[in-house]
Amino acid sequence: MTFLVARALRKVDRSAVLAFALADLAVRGGERAGLLGLTPPLAGGNVIERFAEAVAAEERRGVAATACRAAPIKAPRKAR
Repeated sequence: MTFLVARALRKVDRSAVLAFALADLAVRGGERAGLLGLTPPLAGGNVIERFAEAVAAEERRGVAATACRAAPIKAPRKAR
């Protein structure tokens, strides 16, 4: 979605900020956090910087990646 909100920030940009903040809070609470398909679970104090570097590297490679988008997972045929 490319809807614009106040001050010309896209919703995807705001969701990335929220995801980074949530990851930082989780790490401060003793959990590990990672971006699916981009980074392994991290437990260090520089989670936001490493997540931002991973997302920027993906965008430089030309892959449409966002902080919260995961690859689709196929369910088994007989799953309910």
